[in-house]
Amino acid sequence: MDNITKKNISYNTSLISLEELTKCIENAVVMQQGYSFIRLGDGEGALLDLDLNSSLLDIKYLAEHFGDECSLNELIEVQNILKNSLEKSDMVGVRDDIVNVTFPSTPPIDKREFLNLFKNAFHLRKVDKNICYNDAHRVALLHKSVATFRFSKNTKYVSPFIGWEYYSSGALPHLLATQEKIAIVSSRKEIAKTMSEALGIDVIQYVIPDKHELQNKQSQRHYPTAYNKLIKSINVEFKGMIFIVAGGLVGKGYCQAIKSKGGVALDLGGVVDAWVGKLSRPAPLKERYDLKTSWKVKMRRKIIPTFKRSYDLPDELIMNKDNIKLLANRWLKSR
Repeated sequence: MDNITKKNISYNTSLISLEELTKCIENAVVMQQGYSFIRLGDGEGALLDLDLNSSLLDIKYLAEHFGDECSLNELIEVQNILKNSLEKSDMVGVRDDIVNVTFPSTPPIDKREFLNLFKNAFHLRKVDKNICYNDAHRVALLHKSVATFRFSKNTKYVSPFIGWEYYSSGALPHLLATQEKIAIVSSRKEIAKTMSEALGIDVIQYVIPDKHELQNKQSQRHYPTAYNKLIKSINVEFKGMIFIVAGGLVGKGYCQAIKSKGGVALDLGGVVDAWVGKLSRPAPLKERYDLKTSWKVKMRRKIIPTFKRSYDLPDELIMNKDNIKLLANRWLKSR
């Protein structure tokens, strides 16, 4: 799958379709087999490439997730959690734009030269044509890390953005609505009640701290404090039980723990935010929906309000009874 030379690194593979993804997940549920689907983005690129030679740029970015007090040793621990999860995952979401791409293992230091080379090499979506250097740098790190990683020969690959299609197609709502009980790992404290009312089933929630930059100063650290506590408390009540996971960079470890106990872990991230009316990842939706914009109040550290014009969330992505019925019927009609 990978072709590594001294000068260039190539990552070549194929991504499975929504239909194939749906069959894999449904089969794991029906056969009551442990299963793990995790997604990789530019953040995971920075984490996977982390070492003593990493730039301050990458360290600062990771601190936004884990806090300034998070030590390098702790970040390496999280990196090992991610690597272990990758080794044992059944399906991995890799960015479409890094697939079938060749790029230098040691790219130019000059930012302008780097960006020119990057934009010519990677298959960028329309919404990413004006990507900044920092984001492009992490995408390049992801490309290098994925191309050189030794995945299981049974691992399948899919677009990390397919979670939106999985939900809006109705495939996921239909599957969830057929279950008696599911679980979710998320920082959205209201999400379990929202899902239970919309789906008409029992939903168990494992509450985790939010991303550090979105917390106030009194909030609990996600890693190692909350993470280690939650890992021990995860209870897969029956084989094939579905767990929706929205746990950020360290959340991939939850997926592996769930799989090891016989559960089906689905790493959906920003899709879960949308269920409670939060559009945290507009880029994957810009090309699918004609997104409108409006002025919104943004809280910095929950203290200082600022006003910013941002995209509105498409109504059908919100989790409620009407939308679940709409989406489930959409899926059934497409069969």
